[in-house]
Amino acid sequence: MEKDRTKIILATVVWVLSFILYLSTVAPTVSFWDCGEFIATAYTLGVPHPPGSPLFILIGKFFSLLPTGSDPAFRVNLMSPISSAFANMLVFLIIAKLVKIWRNGLETGTDKLVAYAGAFIGAMAFAGTDSHWFNSVEAEVYAMSTFATALVVWLILRWAEKADETGHERYILLIAYVMGLAIGVHLLNLLALPVVALIIYFRKYKFEWSSFFAMVAITGVSFLIIYIGIIKGVVKIGSVTYLGGNIGFYIVGLIVIGIFLVTWWAVKQHRQITSLALMSVILILIGYSSYSMIYIRANQDPTINENDPSTPQRLVSYLEREQYGAHSITDRSAVYQESKRNPGAHIADRVNSTAAFVWEYQIKYMYIRYFNWQFIGRSGHNTDIGQFFALPFLLGLLGMLYHFQRDGKRAFAVFALFIMTGLAVIIYLNQPDPQPRERDYSYVGSFMAFSMWIGIGASGIIELITEKLKGSTQKIVAWAAIIALVLIAPAQMIGKNYREHDRSGNYVAWDYSYNILQTCEPNAIIFTNGDNDTFPLWYLQEVEHIRQDVKIVNLSLLNTQLFDEQLRDYKPKVLPASLSDREIDQITPRAFQKQKIKIPVPKSEQNQNGYIEFTMEPTYGNQGIRVQDLMILRLLFENMGKRPVYFAITVAQENKINLDPFLRMDGLALKVMPYKLGRDNINPEILKTNLYEKYQYRNLGNPDVFFNDNIQNLLQNYRSVFLQLALYYYFQDQKDQMVNVLDKMSEYIPEKTIPITNREVFLQIGQLYAQAGRTDQLRERVMDLMGDPRVRLDRKIRIGSLLWSQLNEYGTADSVFSMLYDQNPENGQIVGNLIQIYQAEKRWQQAADVVQRWLESHPDDKEAQNLLNQFQQKMNAPDTSGS
Repeated sequence: MEKDRTKIILATVVWVLSFILYLSTVAPTVSFWDCGEFIATAYTLGVPHPPGSPLFILIGKFFSLLPTGSDPAFRVNLMSPISSAFANMLVFLIIAKLVKIWRNGLETGTDKLVAYAGAFIGAMAFAGTDSHWFNSVEAEVYAMSTFATALVVWLILRWAEKADETGHERYILLIAYVMGLAIGVHLLNLLALPVVALIIYFRKYKFEWSSFFAMVAITGVSFLIIYIGIIKGVVKIGSVTYLGGNIGFYIVGLIVIGIFLVTWWAVKQHRQITSLALMSVILILIGYSSYSMIYIRANQDPTINENDPSTPQRLVSYLEREQYGAHSITDRSAVYQESKRNPGAHIADRVNSTAAFVWEYQIKYMYIRYFNWQFIGRSGHNTDIGQFFALPFLLGLLGMLYHFQRDGKRAFAVFALFIMTGLAVIIYLNQPDPQPRERDYSYVGSFMAFSMWIGIGASGIIELITEKLKGSTQKIVAWAAIIALVLIAPAQMIGKNYREHDRSGNYVAWDYSYNILQTCEPNAIIFTNGDNDTFPLWYLQEVEHIRQDVKIVNLSLLNTQLFDEQLRDYKPKVLPASLSDREIDQITPRAFQKQKIKIPVPKSEQNQNGYIEFTMEPTYGNQGIRVQDLMILRLLFENMGKRPVYFAITVAQENKINLDPFLRMDGLALKVMPYKLGRDNINPEILKTNLYEKYQYRNLGNPDVFFNDNIQNLLQNYRSVFLQLALYYYFQDQKDQMVNVLDKMSEYIPEKTIPITNREVFLQIGQLYAQAGRTDQLRERVMDLMGDPRVRLDRKIRIGSLLWSQLNEYGTADSVFSMLYDQNPENGQIVGNLIQIYQAEKRWQQAADVVQRWLESHPDDKEAQNLLNQFQQKMNAPDTSGS
């Protein structure tokens, strides 16, 4: 068969354009969240968090060795642009095949124009979707998972095309192998199974309800065989013991041999379906065998060895994600009640029933909102129809309707992909409110399906034009429509999403983590809070070998026995070797009452007692104490006086076990001191050295670099540290030093590129400047806040009063409060400010007019009446000024 060169060229163009797009915006180094851990474990072949991604780690190791780029993280990041570009190329091919099916081939130029123009528009629209693009520029598993899902869909459509030819089974076998491999990246690929089943069913069978439900049942059984039988079952069987010995591996070996023998028999007996099913199982097992890497490497004790799955039993625990605790996928009422009690809830505390919670939070907030981001528009964390004017959504909706009209069977398959990778995931996860981060990256498969309908919608419009018009008019109108469709979907989406997805020049995660480590003295221990102050630090230590003397103790992992054992066994060791596994295992949550705790420390001039004492309160339900709290105490007992101990500045207040009187701010970390601190909980020289000499602030003042809301909020931690130092000098009456600190803060973290998110802090900085004579800074900030529509009226009144009370700018204050007065004549605070302004300037007539107007609506206000009498007396008094 002659190759379709047009299709090959356009598919290549889609890949190249996508890759260039993602390469131009890819992160230049490590990013936040899981990226640091994935890069570090890829580089060292370590064991990441459960349930692991061994194939991703192995491929990441290959990319880390590429002779391109000086930054190892950048090399591993390249996996995602390449994977996503291939996913986009496959979306192009999928759309083209779907159009080809209803047009019964692509023989003429018109056929190809309809199919390939729509396919290009749909593929490039998917390339520009918010969440897919986000996944495409950092070292995360989702880009590769999306590629695997697109590959499965394309392969089954390819099979449907060749289903009557000899050897068509190889496509089914290849799908099985791809699914097996994809398990080693992310389990989401399994959700493409219904698409495979539907395409096979509609290609081979006539629709009847009985056969359709039989297909659904077989699909369900197949999913259970893969998920329960292979993914979980193989490892569970492998963990079987007998008489104290592990015989599970032998049982697994016998089962595999048995499957091979039965497959050989089925092939010999020409039992096509049986042999095909068994060979598919074998190929899934072969792909799934990448998980042996987790077990093998865990036994080599890599530095990052989460959950240490070095025994079959621990491997089962690892795959079952037991570290994260049990979570019901059906008890929505319990999740709702739990969410209502959470003070950070977005929705749960505002709804009155479980059903409302499921709809308002789990479906609308955690899926529909994300869907809207892709095709309607986004502003911050909310939907913004003004971004895309919903044009991509309308085109996709048209495509869905058109697809069902022209080819309902394949449209139903795409719909299954759309639902299974979107709403079905939401229902399965049963997420509590709130989540620690946005979860839109999990639903890219659903957004991919809708992007296919965008392409089909474009093909449908072009098809209608070619059917209604003839001759030269047909071509002109068709190409004009193609250009218009490119502009309203992919061009608009890519153009308006580009800046927010451009990671070039963004070194915040690297620098922030480096600065945390540099805060610590040699051989320190630092307690960290979560992913963002742990994983990038692991990357710096394991990949770039920076500050490997510092022991990073993640508070969440501190609740797990295996991590605590690693604190004893892995260098640098911070627990004594005499502490047995049994003793660590016995450290469990327990009942606890408020009590005083003494921790021994070396005697010093500041502490002659030889211990620090503080009151510790229950940390679990006001009745108990967590493992992490007990382990913090144990680490303090073992290391105070031997190693410096720190808490990262991001550690929540409740996780510091009331050690605050002993915590000295040294920068992005708080050092536990061996004596109680006074009001000044800093050492100015240490803090200045860290802020001015040790820390890096690359590109924070570069307006061409985009910093999203999460990063901007994180960067406020720098300002907190600078302000601590500035306030120290303020209370020491060293105003010149204070101004120097504030100027340095402005130099390193300019407000034009990193706005101050807390408006009180924004104003406080101006007030500090004003105390040193720099009143211009305060005036600018006051006027900025007065013009900010987000600032409430009561705050504007308080802020505006600074114009006359602190800056003596009565004219400006008059104009500001006069404007507020015109809008709010009944507000007593505004009236009071105007009166005080007029009094200070002896403008008795204006003051009297204001009071007179107030009395018209408040005739019983005796104080106002007295003021009016005073002002009238002032006006009637003879002028003694001599003018």
